[in-house]
Amino acid sequence: MEDAANERNRRGAGIPWKALASVFIISLAFFFMHYFFSAGASPRLEQIGKIELRVSPSAPVMEGTVLSAQAFSSCGNFSLYLDGSLVGSGERVLQKIAPKAGLHLLAASNEKCNARLQLEITARVCFDGEKKNCQQDGCSGAATCENGRFSSCVLPVQICVPGQRMGCAINGCSFGYMLCNQCGNGYGPCLPKGAPSSAACNSTSCT
Repeated sequence: MEDAANERNRRGAGIPWKALASVFIISLAFFFMHYFFSAGASPRLEQIGKIELRVSPSAPVMEGTVLSAQAFSSCGNFSLYLDGSLVGSGERVLQKIAPKAGLHLLAASNEKCNARLQLEITARVCFDGEKKNCQQDGCSGAATCENGRFSSCVLPVQICVPGQRMGCAINGCSFGYMLCNQCGNGYGPCLPKGAPSSAACNSTSCT
């Protein structure tokens, strides 16, 4: 009986040591995992610089416009491409470009960083200041080219109210009237109204 009691005491005394050993091993494993994972993640958090890319003038841009493409790098030399074609390289690039109408991609890149800028070039239909005749509500006007496109039709300034009458004389013999046209920018011919005046008809200009 005494031997059995001693055996139970011996086994009970060994349990805390095994638990402490397990806790120590687990803690050590967590420490090494944290150390190695942290060490591996640090390079990804390191600031390696960037490329700044800009174009002027800004949108909207018409076909035929010469653009100034500027790129600056804080992560070393880079190459500048327009639609995949090399247009410049270095840490600082200033390049003149004149893309045709359509969508284009301006890209700057090296092994560390990159930047992209999409350009939309609009087809030019006229040159600034150019004019063309136009019609609006049956009236003649003019459209003026602005930024490569024609403006809406602009009608002449009205000088009268459409349908308005204005008095006039026919050959100095009789009075008549003129009607303001439908566009309000002028009068029609003088139309007869009433009998000839006696004073005017005594002159040689009346027949």
